[in-house]
Amino acid sequence: YFRMTSQIKDPTDGNEDGNFFFTSREGGALYDVIKVNGAMIEMNPNSAAQVDVWIKGQNDNILFADASQDNLGIGTSAPSSNVERLHIKGTSTGTLVRMESTDDSATAAPTLEFYRNSTTAATDDYLSRVYHTGNNASGVAHIYAQESAYIIDATAGSEDGLLFWSVMTNGTLREKMRVRETGVE
Repeated sequence: YFRMTSQIKDPTDGNEDGNFFFTSREGGALYDVIKVNGAMIEMNPNSAAQVDVWIKGQNDNILFADASQDNLGIGTSAPSSNVERLHIKGTSTGTLVRMESTDDSATAAPTLEFYRNSTTAATDDYLSRVYHTGNNASGVAHIYAQESAYIIDATAGSEDGLLFWSVMTNGTLREKMRVRETGVE
């Protein structure tokens, strides 16, 4: 039902390397669930089983990797299926996410980058969008404001972009301001 196995990778004197495996039985089959060596601790090293990984805190889950959805939850044991990779959930009004750099040069840091890595980038493609969402008085989630980035011209050497903001007005999200290659509209 469960076994621990050690493996010699390199017995050469002065270069000894090894692995340590934790193996568990699920549905009649044995699966490596943890692999440990000098370089890493790897969960589900062979991707053979749906192995969820939980790191639990005193009152909640600190980290939950959901193998069935291939996504990660921080502060939740049920990452949203609407989120492709990362769902962060907080329970207070304090800072939820902090990116900190201790670099003391004049270079900008930390940097947050939204990179749409498309092999078919084209004019009129949307690049990214940031939603500012909250519940209405009925407890239904609505987007109250959004920021959107857009490609006006994708031609190499003469690229032009657009950044625009929309806000909720009488129940409808309406564009209020644009910044583009020619200025503010």
